[in-house]
Amino acid sequence: MFVEVAIEAAPASLQRMLSTVDVEKAEKGWKDSLEKGGPARDTVALLIDSSLSREDAVGNLARSLRKKLPKRSQPKSGKRSS
Repeated sequence: MFVEVAIEAAPASLQRMLSTVDVEKAEKGWKDSLEKGGPARDTVALLIDSSLSREDAVGNLARSLRKKLPKRSQPKSGKRSS
């Protein structure tokens, strides 16, 4: 999975990509992915985990979704961001 590789090999690049996220669009898409499950849920959970420490709108979104959907927004074991 691309996000997993980015977390491991290029975390700074992933953070630059997260800086370009349209938070209004991401909020709907990320929430929908978390609720539906499957591979998209896994990817979004990794993006949320990677965004929690950000001090911007993306970080706020990540913290909000983690609070609303705590179990669904957690990456599967062994797939946590650094």
